[in-house]
Amino acid sequence: MSDAMRRTIPVAVLAAAIAILGGLYLSGQHGAFAWIMRHWLVMFDMPPFADAEGMLGAIECERAGIETYLGNPCDPKARPFVYTPTWKLLTALPVTRAWTLPVVAVSILAFLAALWALPPAKDRRGLAFRIAAVLSPSTLMAIEYGNNEMLIFALAVAGAILVARSWTARVAAYAVFFLLGLLKYFPFTALALALRERPARLFAVSAATALGLALFAALAGEQLRLSLANIPSMSAMSYVFGVKNFSDLMTASGVTGPVPVFVRGILTAIVVGGAVVLALKAEVRSAAGSLDEGTRIFLLVGGILTVSAYLLAQNVAYRQVHMLMVLPALLAIAAREGSDRRWRALPWIAVGLMYAFTIRMGIRAPFGEDTPAFAILTLAGFFARELAWLVQATVVLALVIAAFPPVPLLERLRTLRPVR
Repeated sequence: MSDAMRRTIPVAVLAAAIAILGGLYLSGQHGAFAWIMRHWLVMFDMPPFADAEGMLGAIECERAGIETYLGNPCDPKARPFVYTPTWKLLTALPVTRAWTLPVVAVSILAFLAALWALPPAKDRRGLAFRIAAVLSPSTLMAIEYGNNEMLIFALAVAGAILVARSWTARVAAYAVFFLLGLLKYFPFTALALALRERPARLFAVSAATALGLALFAALAGEQLRLSLANIPSMSAMSYVFGVKNFSDLMTASGVTGPVPVFVRGILTAIVVGGAVVLALKAEVRSAAGSLDEGTRIFLLVGGILTVSAYLLAQNVAYRQVHMLMVLPALLAIAAREGSDRRWRALPWIAVGLMYAFTIRMGIRAPFGEDTPAFAILTLAGFFARELAWLVQATVVLALVIAAFPPVPLLERLRTLRPVR
């Protein structure tokens, strides 16, 4: 089977699933649509594309002079606007909620194109994992809600492709990563890839970034404060991921004071410290060093985005789509000759977590929400999910550190050490 075919099959399978589900809904078979989504354990809304409609509605309301950070009557659920002020620049266009379907269609096409651009699966086992990942509830949730994470993913993939090319292309990549940060905050961390540059170029990128951030803060002003205040916080037991889930559960259980914050800090230190220790091991360096250039670049971009989102914020499950950039690396490492079961377990953990956020839906069906069995199994599932995320974040960050090329600035500083 050719590389082109292995790239195409997961995309074609997902496109077929979207076509079938979309056909059911558009033909009026709403019951059949809901039945499939419910039994696929996908979080969904009726009508679909609620996030896209809410976004476009906010732009419509802003153009009418309504401050949507304080309230958004143009949202189908009257949700206040939660995204960065950058999105409000779209008020320069005649955007209305009538644009929802075309905007979602373009987003889906961009998402499918980005999936096709990822490194192809190397064998049938890898192909099966890739198909399972693109059909996961986390991926389908992003599509069904029409969430802009699809566009963020597509732009991140474009940035990953550019950052592996010439200096001019890399400048474009850093501009893409900066734009993504302006759109969603956490992707600013992808600018860490500039550490690969020579000191003079690193200084130029850093200076441009600092100037851009200062300009953004000055121009956004109060809008930026309102945006940050509107970042939602959801139940840790729901379809969210982030290291703060443990501390949020403690707070919801009545634990107050500094203890939840301390626990979050300890868990963050475990992930970062554990990743550094692992990255120094010859086994991990060998695994990261075995990757081809394309797979390594996608590991760096996808790994940085996923782990930074996990450590910095609480994230809705659809943000796991960035693990689709990391999965080719995990599969390649697992398929190496002599890889033990620890490495072979990583793709299972990654794909499993893309399904795990709907565990409550799966448990609720046979047991009901008001039974002791539901409560016990839900709590057990929560701790299993969070432990798996701690492992995944630590190992992925370790691979990112091990796969990161030598930092020229550090090499230059070493040469400046006085000789004793």
